[in-house]
Amino acid sequence: MALSATLYQALRKHPCRVYTVPLDVRLANNQDEKDAHITNVVQPDIVVVYGPAKLDDRGVKGAPDLIIEVTSPSTAANDYIRKRKLYEQHGVKEYWVV
Repeated sequence: MALSATLYQALRKHPCRVYTVPLDVRLANNQDEKDAHITNVVQPDIVVVYGPAKLDDRGVKGAPDLIIEVTSPSTAANDYIRKRKLYEQHGVKEYWVV
């Protein structure tokens, strides 16, 4: 919570939003993929999105500008390997594992 509060304070004068779980991030495999067919749905611990274009009533559609995962021994492999690869493939600009 401290990290998300710090990010909020640092970015509050910018056109972006800081979100915490639960928030679905839907990463389509291509631009034409319909919402109902998107299988890459994640709930990162902290998400930063610049501008409202990617936000809708279901969460975020497309790559956020920053994703932060708070890792633990039980989630480390998933955060460092699988999620990193997924976020890289879908154009997430910044990915932090803390």
